[in-house]
This record gives sequence, structure tokens and C-alpha cells, in this order.
Amino acid sequence: MTKEEFNKMKQELEAEYLATFKKTVAMHEVFLTRLASHAVFREDEHLHVFLEYDQDLCARPRGRLQQLGGLVKSLGSTTDQYYLNAKVRDVSDFFEQQMNSLTEYNTQLKEATIRTDKMTEKHKEVADSYIKISGGLVQLANVDPGPLDKFLTKIADTFERARKVESRVASDEDLKLADTLRYYMRDSHAAKQLLVRRLRCLATYEAANRALEKA
Repeated sequence: MTKEEFNKMKQELEAEYLATFKKTVAMHEVFLTRLASHAVFREDEHLHVFLEYDQDLCARPRGRLQQLGGLVKSLGSTTDQYYLNAKVRDVSDFFEQQMNSLTEYNTQLKEATIRTDKMTEKHKEVADSYIKISGGLVQLANVDPGPLDKFLTKIADTFERARKVESRVASDEDLKLADTLRYYMRDSHAAKQLLVRRLRCLATYEAANRALEKA
């Protein structure tokens, strides 16, 4: 690996790390802002201590068993929704309309998020292609110095600048568009889960009434 290739790889890794860091900070900022503005948590002393703590905090990462439990819980929640929608009819037209609207809204957001992630990935692939082209041109200029040496070097620099632009576009799309869509997708999913809980309570209520009538 030549010095130029090493420097380019270093710059690429630094740019990728910076984009990931900015994304993580933005996600935590949104979460903490929502948490601090909550009607209950805004008065919580433990949250105040956590936000104002100036020393290191240790957090245990989620294990595979916890991740598997989250997946099973998600599948169970989806199954409950389909079952309740098929077996229980909401007595309130308002809540039924809200469920239909939220389901459609969440589906559209999920599809938009998937497409945005694919678009961001394509921008990253284009940036990677520019790196390969630029590196190939630099190698060609070094192997065969001649009248085209300066021309190939300038073309390589042009592809390098284009690579930086594509990388910045990809990171901005991931941070400002994909994460925003993902944020609203999760919010709409949480609202939908509240309506599913309402249907579950309604089903329990109707079952209790039927049992009481039989008794």
C-alpha cells in the first residue's frame, strides 16, 4: 500500500467515524429532549442527576438472549394485532379509524425508510467506486510517468473530491432523512401498540361479560 492510498483510507475511515458519531449524538439528543420534556420525567430527580452527572457512566450492552427476546416480543405483538383485528370489532368508530390511519401511516413510513436506506447505501457504493477509480489513476500515473502524469493526477484528485461529496451526501441522508423517517415510524408504531392494547382490554372485557352471562 502506497502512502497516498494509506492517507486516502485514513481519511475515509475518519469521515465514516465522524458521520457515525454525529448520528449517535443526534439520536441521543432527540431521545433526551423528549425524555426531559415528559410530564412525569421532567420532575424526576434521578433524571436530573443522570443529565448533570459529570463522570463516566457504565452501561451493559444487550446480549443475544435479550435481542432474541425483543424479536419474539415484536412477532407476538404483530400476531396479537392481526388476531384482535379479526376477532374483535372496536365499539368506537373513532378508534377504529385511528387504527386504520396509523397502520397505513406506519406502513408508508416503513417503506420510505427502507427505500431511503437503499438510496444511502447506493451513495456509499458510488463513493467507494470513486475511491477505486482514484487509486487506480494514481497507480497508473506512478507506474508510467510521462506526458499524462499530471493529467491522471488531476483526474484522480477530481474523483477524490467527488468521493468526499458523495460521502457527505450519504451521511447527511442517513442522519437527516433516514433517521427522521425511522423516528416517526417508531412513534407511529408505539401509538398503534396503544390501540392494540385497547383492543386486548376490550376483548378481555367482552369475554368477562360472556362468562358472567353464562354463570
